[in-house]
Amino acid sequence: LFGRVLILLGICSLSTVGLMEVLAHRGGGPDLVSRLGQFSPFVKCLLILIVPTSLCGATFVIVSQYCSRNSSTIGADVGRIYALNTFGAIIGSITGGLIILPLAGLRAGLGFLAAINVLTGLVLILRPGRIFHLVHGE
Repeated sequence: LFGRVLILLGICSLSTVGLMEVLAHRGGGPDLVSRLGQFSPFVKCLLILIVPTSLCGATFVIVSQYCSRNSSTIGADVGRIYALNTFGAIIGSITGGLIILPLAGLRAGLGFLAAINVLTGLVLILRPGRIFHLVHGE
């Protein structure tokens, strides 16, 4: 399941730039964009981000469920996962904002990161359990 979610996340990430361009188009006719009214910035962001954001949230739940097998250590397990997730978010924000975007730009940067998600998802699907064995030290 985790591998499939990562692949979907990569695909959704690739589509965000195209969706931004479509929703930014301000044609003269009565199309979807011109009918969004005063809430258009909010609705546009919601349309673009709802699926990838939900998939990102799902990854945390899936990993937490998998890594916290013992009910007596669930608090420590989820806390450790939360700490790693926070650390990854910090490193990802710094890397994305200060390295990837300036060097590659939005399209290429998103393409690169989407490819990482898809490849990681494929590895998890083709080699189930291998990555999580490393996490548990088995």
